Amino acid sequence: MFALLLVAAVLPSMILGHAVIGCGGGLPQPTSLVIVGCDASPCHVNQGQSVTYTVGFNPTAASAGMTLAISSTVFGETREIPLPPALANACNTMTPSCPVAAGQPVTQTATIPVSTEYHDGIPAQLRVTMTNAQGAINTCNLINLVIH
Repeated sequence: MFALLLVAAVLPSMILGHAVIGCGGGLPQPTSLVIVGCDASPCHVNQGQSVTYTVGFNPTAASAGMTLAISSTVFGETREIPLPPALANACNTMTPSCPVAAGQPVTQTATIPVSTEYHDGIPAQLRVTMTNAQGAINTCNLINLVIH
Protein backbone atom coordinates (compact mmCIF):
# COMPACT_ATOMS: atom_id res chain seq x y z
CA MET A 1 0.00 0.00 0.00
CA PHE A 2 1.52 3.32 -1.13
CA ALA A 3 0.01 5.50 1.57
CA LEU A 4 -3.04 5.48 3.76
CA LEU A 5 -3.85 8.44 5.92
CA LEU A 6 -6.57 8.21 8.55
CA VAL A 7 -7.84 10.61 11.19
CA ALA A 8 -6.38 10.27 14.69
CA ALA A 9 -6.36 12.34 17.85
CA VAL A 10 -2.67 12.25 18.78
CA LEU A 11 -1.08 15.54 19.81
CA PRO A 12 2.70 15.42 20.25
CA SER A 13 4.11 17.84 22.76
CA MET A 14 5.91 20.40 20.57
CA ILE A 15 4.24 23.05 18.38
CA LEU A 16 6.35 25.16 16.08
CA GLY A 17 5.61 27.44 13.13
CA HIS A 18 6.94 26.69 9.65
CA ALA A 19 7.64 28.73 6.58
CA VAL A 20 4.65 28.34 4.29
CA ILE A 21 5.42 26.46 1.08
CA GLY A 22 2.80 27.35 -1.51
CA CYS A 23 1.93 25.06 -4.40
CA GLY A 24 2.84 27.63 -7.04
CA GLY A 25 1.03 28.04 -10.33
CA GLY A 26 -0.81 31.11 -9.04
CA LEU A 27 -2.75 29.11 -6.42
CA PRO A 28 -3.54 30.95 -3.19
CA GLN A 29 -1.20 29.99 -0.38
CA PRO A 30 -1.85 29.90 3.35
CA THR A 31 -1.10 32.78 5.67
CA SER A 32 0.37 30.45 8.31
CA LEU A 33 1.34 26.83 8.94
CA VAL A 34 2.02 25.06 12.23
CA ILE A 35 3.09 21.40 12.34
CA VAL A 36 2.90 19.75 15.74
CA GLY A 37 6.04 17.93 16.87
CA CYS A 38 8.18 19.16 13.99
CA ASP A 39 10.97 21.65 14.63
CA ALA A 40 12.25 22.00 11.04
CA SER A 41 11.31 21.13 7.49
CA PRO A 42 11.38 18.43 6.38
CA CYS A 43 9.45 16.84 9.24
CA HIS A 44 10.81 13.46 10.27
CA VAL A 45 8.05 10.92 10.93
CA ASN A 46 7.95 7.21 11.62
CA GLN A 47 5.54 4.76 10.07
CA GLY A 48 2.38 4.89 12.14
CA GLN A 49 3.22 8.34 13.57
CA SER A 50 0.67 11.11 13.11
CA VAL A 51 1.20 14.51 11.53
CA THR A 52 -0.98 17.25 12.99
CA TYR A 53 -1.03 20.60 11.24
CA THR A 54 -2.91 23.87 11.48
CA VAL A 55 -3.09 26.04 8.40
CA GLY A 56 -4.41 29.60 8.29
CA PHE A 57 -5.91 31.08 5.13
CA ASN A 58 -8.30 33.73 3.84
CA PRO A 59 -10.97 32.30 1.49
CA THR A 60 -10.96 33.95 -1.93
CA ALA A 61 -14.77 33.81 -2.18
CA ALA A 62 -17.74 33.30 0.12
CA SER A 63 -18.73 29.65 0.31
CA ALA A 64 -21.21 27.38 2.06
CA GLY A 65 -18.70 24.52 2.14
CA MET A 66 -15.03 23.51 1.84
CA THR A 67 -13.41 20.25 0.80
CA LEU A 68 -10.00 19.04 1.96
CA ALA A 69 -7.84 17.00 -0.43
CA ILE A 70 -4.39 15.58 0.27
CA SER A 71 -2.01 13.94 -2.16
CA SER A 72 1.36 12.34 -1.49
CA THR A 73 4.41 12.33 -3.74
CA VAL A 74 7.12 9.71 -3.20
CA PHE A 75 9.84 9.02 -5.77
CA GLY A 76 8.11 11.37 -8.21
CA GLU A 77 4.83 9.42 -8.12
CA THR A 78 1.81 11.39 -6.89
CA ARG A 79 -1.32 9.75 -5.55
CA GLU A 80 -4.47 11.15 -3.99
CA ILE A 81 -4.94 10.09 -0.38
CA PRO A 82 -8.44 8.79 0.30
CA LEU A 83 -9.88 10.73 3.23
CA PRO A 84 -12.79 9.71 5.44
CA PRO A 85 -15.88 11.85 4.68
CA ALA A 86 -15.69 13.58 8.07
CA LEU A 87 -12.16 14.82 7.26
CA ALA A 88 -12.79 15.53 3.57
CA ASN A 89 -15.59 17.89 4.66
CA ALA A 90 -13.18 20.60 5.78
CA CYS A 91 -15.97 22.49 7.53
CA ASN A 92 -15.66 19.87 10.30
CA THR A 93 -12.05 20.91 11.02
CA MET A 94 -12.23 24.66 10.38
CA THR A 95 -12.55 27.60 12.77
CA PRO A 96 -14.86 29.30 12.11
CA SER A 97 -16.83 26.58 10.41
CA CYS A 98 -18.81 27.00 7.20
CA PRO A 99 -20.24 29.11 5.71
CA VAL A 100 -17.23 31.39 5.25
CA ALA A 101 -16.97 34.92 3.87
CA ALA A 102 -14.42 36.08 1.32
CA GLY A 103 -11.29 37.32 3.07
CA GLN A 104 -12.41 36.02 6.49
CA PRO A 105 -9.42 34.55 8.41
CA VAL A 106 -9.93 30.79 8.79
CA THR A 107 -7.85 28.04 10.40
CA GLN A 108 -8.09 24.35 9.60
CA THR A 109 -6.53 21.65 11.79
CA ALA A 110 -6.18 17.98 10.92
CA THR A 111 -4.32 14.97 12.32
CA ILE A 112 -3.12 12.53 9.69
CA PRO A 113 -1.43 9.23 10.62
CA VAL A 114 1.24 8.26 8.11
CA SER A 115 0.98 4.66 6.96
CA THR A 116 3.18 3.64 4.06
CA GLU A 117 5.44 0.83 2.91
CA TYR A 118 8.29 3.33 2.61
CA HIS A 119 10.77 3.94 5.44
CA ASP A 120 14.54 4.30 6.02
CA GLY A 121 14.63 8.04 5.39
CA ILE A 122 12.50 8.21 2.24
CA PRO A 123 11.51 11.80 1.36
CA ALA A 124 7.83 12.49 0.68
CA GLN A 125 5.72 15.57 0.08
CA LEU A 126 2.09 16.14 1.05
CA ARG A 127 0.02 18.58 -1.01
CA VAL A 128 -2.90 19.96 1.01
CA THR A 129 -5.68 21.83 -0.79
CA MET A 130 -8.93 23.41 0.36
CA THR A 131 -11.55 23.82 -2.36
CA ASN A 132 -14.74 25.85 -1.95
CA ALA A 133 -18.26 24.77 -2.92
CA GLN A 134 -17.83 26.47 -6.31
CA GLY A 135 -14.77 24.29 -7.08
CA ALA A 136 -12.10 27.00 -6.67
CA ILE A 137 -8.97 26.22 -4.66
CA ASN A 138 -8.85 28.60 -1.68
CA THR A 139 -5.45 27.53 -0.38
CA CYS A 140 -2.74 25.08 -1.33
CA ASN A 141 0.39 24.21 0.62
CA LEU A 142 3.12 21.58 0.64
CA ILE A 143 4.46 19.69 3.67
CA ASN A 144 7.83 17.99 3.26
CA LEU A 145 8.37 14.75 5.19
CA VAL A 146 11.08 12.16 5.68
CA ILE A 147 9.59 8.76 6.49
CA HIS A 148 11.52 6.46 8.83
